[in-house]
Amino acid sequence: MKKVLNKLCIYDAGGTEVAYVTNGIIYATSSGQKIGRILGGVIYGVDGQALGRRTPFGSVRGIEGASPDAFMRLVKGDGG
Repeated sequence: MKKVLNKLCIYDAGGTEVAYVTNGIIYATSSGQKIGRILGGVIYGVDGQALGRRTPFGSVRGIEGASPDAFMRLVKGDGG
């Protein structure tokens, strides 16, 4: 696995890292699979759908038009 020097972490409600961001691309921590992008703090799935907003503390807040748990379902592999 390639070592990542600068990464922005995303955490679940319990404080566990579930994803990380490198160069604007979001990867699942468990698999390393690309699951989306982040732009201006807004999280988008690979299909371009807005799924949530990353808070300054690394958690994800729901966004209008997306279900509150859309990002967490994506991380777990249940779709977005």
